Amino acid sequence: MTLIVPKTVEPIVVERWVDYNDKIKVLLRGIDSKEYQIGLERARRLLNKSDSAQSLNSLTATATDETEFGIQAQLLGRYIVKGWQGDVKDSDGQTVAYTPEACISMINENVAFFSWVISQATQITIEQQGEQAETLGKSLPATDGKSNESD
Repeated sequence: MTLIVPKTVEPIVVERWVDYNDKIKVLLRGIDSKEYQIGLERARRLLNKSDSAQSLNSLTATATDETEFGIQAQLLGRYIVKGWQGDVKDSDGQTVAYTPEACISMINENVAFFSWVISQATQITIEQQGEQAETLGKSLPATDGKSNESD
């Protein structure tokens, strides 16, 4: 049996404008964004370390503790959502330009937007992997590797 070392392919950072609705477009990166994945891994390690001092008999929460949702909102706002265009306003009706902070706030307050961002970022990654596999002439890892073409 031969082991084959694959050629290293530099990851391509993919950003796509996606319609949130007929008035808003959002610039998103794929869920496999290196910065997002590193942030997620660090957050999980820090949460595990922090929680290791807890026990089921004495669970505590303080005002400074972060929820997993809040951490996800921070990571998505900084590393996945990269911009928006259109009718994005604050509670006073003023147009809001994209900033990571504004996006984090919006994600924290809008579970539907949070869910949409995760779903669309995942779809971008799936499509990118398919395009990359097609370009390299290989099947996706989730397939059996057989071609649909008849010889």
